[in-house]
Amino acid sequence: MISRCLAIALIGWGVFGCELCAEDGAFSSNEMVGSSRIDQLLGAAQRDAGVTPADLCDDASFLRRLTLDLLGRVPSVIELRSFLDDPDREAAIGRLLEHPDHAAFWSQLWTTTLIGRAEQQYIEREVLRRWLEEQIRREESLQQIAFELITAEGVTSLVGPANSAAASRGDHVMRLSRTFLS
Repeated sequence: MISRCLAIALIGWGVFGCELCAEDGAFSSNEMVGSSRIDQLLGAAQRDAGVTPADLCDDASFLRRLTLDLLGRVPSVIELRSFLDDPDREAAIGRLLEHPDHAAFWSQLWTTTLIGRAEQQYIEREVLRRWLEEQIRREESLQQIAFELITAEGVTSLVGPANSAAASRGDHVMRLSRTFLS
């Protein structure tokens, strides 16, 4: 669940532009054919802000953006050639969401978001990162992850979510609410 939500939220707008809304690959920056409610709301917000969506990117750029967003790196030459031989964008998204680097990359980003970059005494950063990686691999919902982080108890060397609580300076619940609701 978290992987799919992250893919939609983080790459859906930047990588696809309005491609996901178009039928048969037809793209128009001024119209969205067969769009969902969220596409309509985002399109209206863009129009109100005077933002014109970018044109559909070429296949090589698509794979580069997608791989950077989901794996935190550029695609290898082999990955690029393989994709260009069969440029099925939907299949590429699925493959990268299942790639082992996906959960590792996103768990590192979430760890940094939750406890920062600085080393802190009594905080076991890697324990939290491994716990988050497992949650992402299992496609745990953001709601469940937030619940586990908010209600965390235990020894930081053993319990991943306890590190988020221990790293808080002040109100742990308030900080997590801001993180997940912003």
